[in-house]
Amino acid sequence: MKHLETADAIALRDISALALQLVDNRYGQSPDSSPKPADFKSYHNGLHTRNVMQDFSVLATAHGLSPLLHAVGSAASAAHDLDQNLGSGSNESASGTWLQTQIERRTKLEHRYAQMGMLAVLGTEPVMDGFAMTGQKASEQDYRSADEELVAKLVDSCFVINDRCFKASEN
Repeated sequence: MKHLETADAIALRDISALALQLVDNRYGQSPDSSPKPADFKSYHNGLHTRNVMQDFSVLATAHGLSPLLHAVGSAASAAHDLDQNLGSGSNESASGTWLQTQIERRTKLEHRYAQMGMLAVLGTEPVMDGFAMTGQKASEQDYRSADEELVAKLVDSCFVINDRCFKASEN
């Protein structure tokens, strides 16, 4: 099922908007947010999430993703940093579970699309060697389809691009 029904497209857009609003409310809209929320994050905030979403849209278009895969990946991009205080792995698991639940409750899409969104979020978990990030889980996960893998790896690459740009701007 590559076709995206209007009601599902609206639901996926609304899920993305809700995730972004939750990130803004929890962690701030940007490094310059004022007033700063109690759980303010200088990097994993709404600006970072918007950048990941924008970069995903560019890559999704360049790769010719269907409107359905584009919408699922956009929702995963929006939700990837929804939880940030649980610890690595737990953050991504909670964020991915939230997204999967939202897609299952608010759309009529097959379960595999909710699973695809969750796997894309889980794929953003860093792989560490001591204090050095050596990769992310997207390159280690098992996928049931090429589409599932592509969406996860595109979301992951957007996270990595933004992380590297942020670190470069600090120097």
